Amino acid sequence: FLAKMPVVVGTPGSLHVDAVFDRHPANDGPPFSLLVLDQAEELGEQEFVHLAKLATRWVLIGDAAPAEEVK
Repeated sequence: FLAKMPVVVGTPGSLHVDAVFDRHPANDGPPFSLLVLDQAEELGEQEFVHLAKLATRWVLIGDAAPAEEVK
């Protein structure tokens, strides 16, 4: 069972160089059931929109801006 589970580990910098992130889920549906993204604060909104299509669920991990910086 575990051998059949696709696991991909990457950082925001790998989005533009790793072919696994260049899949088109419109054809076959999302290739992953869970996306765990560390350093999510480094990811732009457009990049997240692209990643969000690759999974049905997401966990975003990162540093939040202090309350006085939120606008």
